[in-house]
Amino acid sequence: MGDSWSSITLRQVAHVEMGQSPPSEYVSEREGLGLPFLQGNAEFSEQHPHPRLWCRKPAKKASAGDALISVRAPVGEINSADQTYCIGRGLAAIRFTGLHPGFGYHALGLYAEALRSVAQGTTFEAVGGNELRHLRFPQAPLPEQRRIAEILDTLDEAIRKTEQVIAKLQQMKQGLLHDLLTRGIDDNGELRDPEQHPEQFKDSPLGLVPKAWNVAQFGQCLADTPQNGLYKPSTYYGDDGTPIIRIDGFYDGILTPVPAMKRLRLAPQEVSTYALEPGNILVNRVNSIDFVGKAALVPDLGQAVVFESNIMRCRLLVDRLLPGFGILWLTGAWARRWFFRRAKSAIAQASVNQTDVGQLRVVVPELGEQRRVVVVAKGVERRLTSESAQLAKLRTLKHGLMDDLLTGRVRVSVPEEAAA
Repeated sequence: MGDSWSSITLRQVAHVEMGQSPPSEYVSEREGLGLPFLQGNAEFSEQHPHPRLWCRKPAKKASAGDALISVRAPVGEINSADQTYCIGRGLAAIRFTGLHPGFGYHALGLYAEALRSVAQGTTFEAVGGNELRHLRFPQAPLPEQRRIAEILDTLDEAIRKTEQVIAKLQQMKQGLLHDLLTRGIDDNGELRDPEQHPEQFKDSPLGLVPKAWNVAQFGQCLADTPQNGLYKPSTYYGDDGTPIIRIDGFYDGILTPVPAMKRLRLAPQEVSTYALEPGNILVNRVNSIDFVGKAALVPDLGQAVVFESNIMRCRLLVDRLLPGFGILWLTGAWARRWFFRRAKSAIAQASVNQTDVGQLRVVVPELGEQRRVVVVAKGVERRLTSESAQLAKLRTLKHGLMDDLLTGRVRVSVPEEAAA
C-alpha cells in the first residue's frame, strides 16, 4: 500500500447488517406492498438492484447509499442500494462510517475476492458475518479517498451510458429487422408502408408481404440437401490439426473465433468433405429446445475449418438468396418460431432434421432489394459492435484502475484546497 495508507478491517470502518429471510406469508409479487425485497444477487444489475418481490414485515433492511454484497454463491457480487430494501440472508448491507462511501464501495468490489477464497472452502459456498467483518481494507487519507471515488464513479457513469446506448440499439435492431423482413426497402431506399400503400402488398403464408416478393421453402434456395457434419470420438481431439466448429461454437449468428476452436487430426479426404466455405450457413440441429435452429453465417475463416455432426451446413443458391439476407431470415422471429415448434415435436430429443430445415418458409425479394436490406442491417450491427467494443475497453480500464488506485500502487494528485 501507499506510504500514508494503513490496513484495517471492515468492522473498524463500517456497520455490517447481515440479511435475514422474512416469513414467506409477508412476501408478495405485488409491487408496492411493503418494501422491495432482495433475496440475493439475482436481482443485481450493473449498479442498482431490480427487485421482483415486496415484503410487508422486513426482518433486516438496507438503507439508500449502503453497499450490498452477496454472502452466498456467488459470494462477493456487489451493488449499491438506491432506496430502502428488505434484505434476505443471501445479502449483507455495508454502511461505511470510517471511509468515504464511494471509496469504500469500490474497495469492497476489489477486496471481496478474499471472501470468495474463504467461501470456496465451505460445503455450501457462503460466508458469515464474522468473515465479512474481518475482511481487510485499505485506509487512505480522506482527500485521496474522495479523488479515487470520483475517478471510478466517472468511469461507472461512462459504462452505464454505453450500456444504455447498446440497449437502445438492440431494441432498434429488433424493430428494424422486423420491418426490413416484412416491408422491405423500395427503389428509393425507403421502407414500404402497408397503411399508406396497401396496393404494394399481398397476402402470403407468412402474412402480408410486398407484392414483388416470392415466398419459397428454404430447400428451394439451396444448392443441395443440408449436410450433417463430421462425427469423431473425443479421443480425436488434440492441440493440433484442423479446427472444428462444435455445437456450442456459435450464438445469434456469431461464430467462435478460430483460435478458440477445438482441433482434430483428420485425413485429407475428411477435411475436403467437411471444409466450410464463406457464405455457408450453419444450423444447430440438436441441443436444448431454445438452442436448436440457431444459425450462423460462415465468413472467410482464412484456413480449413470443419463442423461437427450436431450441425448442418447449408449451401445457398446465391443467384436466388444472398447469404447475408438468408442469415437475417434464419435468425429472425419467424424462423425461430418454426424451429421451436419442430424441435418441440421431436420424439426423443429436441432436434430438427434436413426436412425441417428444407421446409422452412422464406421470403425471397429480388437480389437488388436483398442487398439494400443487408446494407441497412449491417449499419446497425456495426454501431452495436463499436459500442460493445467501447464498453469492453471501459470495463478493462476500470479493472486496471481499481487494482492500481485502491491498493495505493498508483497515487492520485489532490488539489491543495481539497487536501485542506
